[in-house]
Amino acid sequence: MSNLIYLSTETTDSYLKLLGGIGSRLPITEGDGVFFNYRQKSIWVERKRILDLCICVCYSHRLNSQVRRMQSQGQGEGQYDWAYLFVEDLWRPGADGLIEIQKWNPTTRKREWGPLELPGGSHVEYARIDNYLNTLEVVEGITVKRVNSEKESAKALIDLFHWWQKPIEDHNSTRQWQRQRVVGNYVGQVSLLRRWAMELPGVGNDLSARVEEKFGSGGVVSMVLAEKREWMEIEGIGKGKAEKIRKEIAGE
Repeated sequence: MSNLIYLSTETTDSYLKLLGGIGSRLPITEGDGVFFNYRQKSIWVERKRILDLCICVCYSHRLNSQVRRMQSQGQGEGQYDWAYLFVEDLWRPGADGLIEIQKWNPTTRKREWGPLELPGGSHVEYARIDNYLNTLEVVEGITVKRVNSEKESAKALIDLFHWWQKPIEDHNSTRQWQRQRVVGNYVGQVSLLRRWAMELPGVGNDLSARVEEKFGSGGVVSMVLAEKREWMEIEGIGKGKAEKIRKEIAGE
């Protein structure tokens, strides 16, 4: 497994420094970076400042070409399995619907919001760029990350790199959230037996479904009175977990 994020040769020294030693320049064919997950599947990364993105969308269409070339590599060696676009800078919709960015005002000596100007002095609607990003995500399957600065971009890239270094099924924070929601706000959608089962040690949302299959016909009473060997008949519950469950029910 590679422990580096490979970045294009155009990557600045300052960005490499922000990556804290896990970044390395490499002549890659498309995008600004690539790294590999725990199964050696490749992840493609492109970075765009908001001005550059607007120029791509309104004039050059360069990002479209990059995406097509990246996707074409998915048919053979060098396949990219996932793709991300980092949109850097702080930007927002103005009152007139145009994109605004923060600019330095030498008179007030402060950064102030003002319209983003494209070459030639033209402007671009926020909705146009926002919808373009929606299309990238939904139609092209490219995950878009909006970050406020180069520093945040580097931090988000580091986090993304580490997230991909373990199996997807090991990322269970949403499952824990689901359990809390089921127990809390959606009580009426699951049986009493299953809700009680989820409170037992080592029994989460998924395992509670198998507990219900085992004891559902006899209800909560059947589950509470079950012996350790009956718990061990449930897939995912071994001797140790069955013992903890019995002790919990018995109040020991």
